[in-house]
Amino acid sequence: MYINTRLYKKSAELLHLPIIEHEDFWMIEIPLGNRNYFFWNRINSFSIQANVIIGIDRLLINKILRRVKLPVTKMIKIKREDFESKNWSLNPLKFPVNIMTAYDFAYQADTICNIGTQHNLLDHMKLVFDECEEIVIEEFDPRLKAYNVFLFKNKILSCASLHSAFVIGDGIHTIAQLMEIENDRRSALVETVDIGLLKMDLGYKENLHSLGLSLDHIPEADEKIILTLDPSPQRGGSTQSFDIKRIHPHIAQTLIKASTVLNLECISFNISCKDISEPPNTQPLFISPCCYPDLSMHETPLSGEGIAISKIMLKDLIYRHPFSYLKHILYSLFNHNNEEQPHEITSR
Repeated sequence: MYINTRLYKKSAELLHLPIIEHEDFWMIEIPLGNRNYFFWNRINSFSIQANVIIGIDRLLINKILRRVKLPVTKMIKIKREDFESKNWSLNPLKFPVNIMTAYDFAYQADTICNIGTQHNLLDHMKLVFDECEEIVIEEFDPRLKAYNVFLFKNKILSCASLHSAFVIGDGIHTIAQLMEIENDRRSALVETVDIGLLKMDLGYKENLHSLGLSLDHIPEADEKIILTLDPSPQRGGSTQSFDIKRIHPHIAQTLIKASTVLNLECISFNISCKDISEPPNTQPLFISPCCYPDLSMHETPLSGEGIAISKIMLKDLIYRHPFSYLKHILYSLFNHNNEEQPHEITSR
């Protein structure tokens, strides 16, 4: 079962909600009132699905937010046929840039960060177009920190700071060996946290190349080597809980406005800025919506105390269907008491 589905199931059990488990599909169903609510990985029944589908298109959602003057990166979309016929241009973007698939699906972690030259861009585009028909390219500022903020019903519930994959040298092991050591540690966590292992993919190769390093390099003791600038936990990144009270009020208002514009009850935003606690008019700030938000980076961060977001969300179902929920609880208690009653044995 997907980790996010498991988190919904655990919270539903704690709230004594009725659960139908579809094991073959790794999905759970919660029937309340005359409605059925479905939870499959990062997909849930809270947001209007038409809005979620629109949110899959990265360039479209970027334009929608830009239209209402919200801070988003400059972005372009390129089709494979245009790339092959050389009918495309990077304008108005400037290096460095990121490459992503054009559509943001719940299971993908597909960003190649910090591409700094035209030659490297063309090499990466050739490889990415082997896997998909359309890509988006956006400007990237490697100096900024990354955060993910989770909102439900236009209210900020949680914030996590995101850190790119790295290894710490010991003066003995190579980068490749340090990656194996870190992967052994992460492997023990994959059942409870939605994280991936350190893997020498395009993003890793691009970053190590920019640092002038190879996998055979032996870092000095306590030397930190950043492997990729993509902070996604699925790409070897790590998550740390961040107190939502420390989010600057103007940044919080920006996120709530974006959530309202997109009309999604359940959404998270990737934030790029120098410090989320500082006012936005003093620093670069970019937001990017995740219409399939990841619960696990907030409920089970690799560092810090998690927030039971799924429990907060499922309580909303109880508020929507209080009588149906009460009926389910009473029915469950009645059946439980009957099962505990010993059967009376009589003899004739």
